Amino acid sequence: NVEGGLFSSTNPFFLSSGNWIDQAATGSGRPWGSRVTDGKDRIPRFTGVASNVIGGQVIYIGCVFNFSRVNLDSECGIWRKVGDGASGSWSQRNPAGFPDVFSGISKMSQANIAWPPGSNTVWIADPKNGLWQSRDAGLTWARRLNASTSSQGGNSCIPFVRSDPTRSGVYYATVGGKFYIITNGD
Repeated sequence: NVEGGLFSSTNPFFLSSGNWIDQAATGSGRPWGSRVTDGKDRIPRFTGVASNVIGGQVIYIGCVFNFSRVNLDSECGIWRKVGDGASGSWSQRNPAGFPDVFSGISKMSQANIAWPPGSNTVWIADPKNGLWQSRDAGLTWARRLNASTSSQGGNSCIPFVRSDPTRSGVYYATVGGKFYIITNGD
């Protein structure tokens, strides 16, 4: 949305009914920044998002990108929230030890997320940063494929990752201009 929110509803099929809750808001606002009032659209936004119920708790994983302030790495990357509504809080979960990860042109600007229901395994595909996996519901991340390993470079196609609905542990991904079938992906 244009204000950087992430909304959920008890009845999402009807926009005018149900309780719409901004899952991005916390008591102190959005942790990844807010609108800069200089006449330009400078709002960090979700470019990919997924939710799941793990151990009875709702968990959100979101990729945040600021389309105007491309040098603010503190706003961009992977964010995780445990809890629904205002009860939860967001924390940035970018991989440690990788100073250039989630920086540069992409900064998660076209991220795609796959998270099968009830699974702790989450996959993120990003055109510059490659294919990433978390096996602990988004707490930690490991790069499984570097986008630059493709002969076409890292920004040549829109990234895509999905789980196979009929075969557990099988995922399909496009990264760096190539198509991959991942087996034993959980």
